[in-house]
Amino acid sequence: MAPLSERYGRVPVMRSGWILFIILNIACGFATSQSQLFFLRLLAGIAAGGPICLSQIILAEMWGRRARGTPCCLNSLVVVVGPSIGNVLGGWTIESFPWRWIFWATSLISIVQQILVILFLPETNKAKLHTTSPTVQMSDIKLSNITIVDDDQSQIIHPNSESKPKSIDGKSTRPSTPVQENSTLDQHRFSQPKLLTKFIPPPLWIFFHDPLVFILSVQMGMIYALFYMVQTRIISFYHHDLKESTEMSSLHVLSMSLGAICASKLNTRGLSAICDRLRIVSERSRDRPEYKFRCMIPGILLLPIGAFCFGLITNIKSSWLLPDVGLFCLGAGVIFGFRKAGSYIIDTFGDQAASALAAMHLIRRIESFVIPLVINLTIKGRFKYELIILGSTLFSLLIVCPMPFLLFTYGPRIRRLPLSGD
Repeated sequence: MAPLSERYGRVPVMRSGWILFIILNIACGFATSQSQLFFLRLLAGIAAGGPICLSQIILAEMWGRRARGTPCCLNSLVVVVGPSIGNVLGGWTIESFPWRWIFWATSLISIVQQILVILFLPETNKAKLHTTSPTVQMSDIKLSNITIVDDDQSQIIHPNSESKPKSIDGKSTRPSTPVQENSTLDQHRFSQPKLLTKFIPPPLWIFFHDPLVFILSVQMGMIYALFYMVQTRIISFYHHDLKESTEMSSLHVLSMSLGAICASKLNTRGLSAICDRLRIVSERSRDRPEYKFRCMIPGILLLPIGAFCFGLITNIKSSWLLPDVGLFCLGAGVIFGFRKAGSYIIDTFGDQAASALAAMHLIRRIESFVIPLVINLTIKGRFKYELIILGSTLFSLLIVCPMPFLLFTYGPRIRRLPLSGD
């Protein structure tokens, strides 16, 4: 859906995706077999993937580069707070209502959201606005009391993927410094000699040809796989091991949400001060997009700390408080690992940011599904969940945690690498 939004606009794709999700989600409540439920859930997930991916790029286009920090930060909270609230509501709902009401209740909420989208969400795609009103300046367009900010002058362009930017009236906004022009991703993709490359979706093409998207996608997938494995273990631990009720077991998931909220509050200003104290600075320009990764360096260390505490303490069957501390740290680490990656992609890719974000979301979800499934099928035994979490903690400590530092240091050099096939 991301490539379609670049051609037909964000709002039509967002609306169609949500409407299709609502229909399929309601149908899940009427499923009569496990195979029907699995198939309908698969289609509903595909339909909802587009709006979820487009939400961040819409917020970035709506607020502009300088003011989008808070909206994008709140949007990243959905990754942690959404599953946590879902577990709490599911734990309390399943005891009082049939399981079908889980789908019907979420469909009612989605209907309300769809009405708000239809009434208040403006079109933010600059290319679409340019085709509908070419004589109007972007900075003067106001829709639904929301100003679409034109930040092309401060936008950092991916050297391998973006041609020279132009404003709505056709005047160049790039500084007068001579810069060698590069072909856009679409032009490069359709200039390949093989006919097969013309039918590859842009997100997949970006993933396999751009090293930055590949590295960030793998990192995000590892973080979300670890988060998913812990998420599925929480209720089982508190309910079966500590003998708590289903309702009370689901409440412990809120510890992860609380950590995510605190991390979101601390994410920008607080971590910048911490990085200055730790001398995580750069003599190069602070405006380069890699400078965002310095805030991830101290924050992402909470990810293995929280997972290790939860995995070790659940193995010794201690009280409920210590595992909640681990969940708090884990939720904060997920936010620190997720928050800056999306902003970096948006700043780096420009007009192709939607396709690049779609590639990152696609690989992240595939990894978070495949990795826990393979580990659960290969490891057997009573303590397999603890072994999985502890092993994933070590893996994240060795692979995920150094990634922000490496991108912070070598990111400009990676961006200057030629795309595959150039």
